[in-house]
Amino acid sequence: MSSKQRVCHVCGYPAQPDANYCINCGAKLEKAVKPLSKENFLSVANSRWLRWAAVAFLIELVIFFALSSLPMSAQTAQTYASGGKQLVDSVRNQPLFLRILAIFENNFRIASIELVPFFGVVFFGVSTYQTAQIIEAFGINSSLNGPILMLSLLFLPHSWLELPAYAVATYQGLLLSVSIFRKRFFQELGRTLFVLLIVGVELFVAAIFEGVEITLQNYGSILPLVTWLPFFVIAGLVYNLIKKVRQKI
Repeated sequence: MSSKQRVCHVCGYPAQPDANYCINCGAKLEKAVKPLSKENFLSVANSRWLRWAAVAFLIELVIFFALSSLPMSAQTAQTYASGGKQLVDSVRNQPLFLRILAIFENNFRIASIELVPFFGVVFFGVSTYQTAQIIEAFGINSSLNGPILMLSLLFLPHSWLELPAYAVATYQGLLLSVSIFRKRFFQELGRTLFVLLIVGVELFVAAIFEGVEITLQNYGSILPLVTWLPFFVIAGLVYNLIKKVRQKI
């Protein structure tokens, strides 16, 4: 086979460089892209990828609300709430800089595992279930219920950075899993590395917001809402950046 030939990503049959369709199975051929190329990085901003990433985020929210509404005994709620409170207090009592690093380290570790083929999806399910159970336990102990407490978390900017990051990581982990069967693993692995970088930046910004929100809570329960101001500024800059990137695709 010539070095200039491509291989069909569906059946693996050799294809000519200028071919649009596989002569063996009829599948539309994808343009050959190097794993760590600029084109592979920009593919994260294409309409299809962004659309399905948004769908993954919506599914994640539905799962959270559904799991946080499951019935739970008072004893189980106490156990989950006690463990969750210890974790929250261990972070809350640290100085701001160390608090941000602790939040980022934990969240980035979770997102990194979610990118692992096959296992990442399972891990996402387990971690989502455990988090939803802790939310439900906190809700029960505060005379609320899980879904209402979950909804209250969405009033804080860090949730709109942290939760989408998990959804994006899991979605890309699914794509990486599928790429093994489509014989394009290394190309998808290149895009996965770019996604890991993007998710890392997103989670670091989320950790900054969450760390500041915790500090502001010491001066009033409403004060953390002022963090929406810088959030919208950053969101506007990112939106314009994505628009410019998509124009280059």
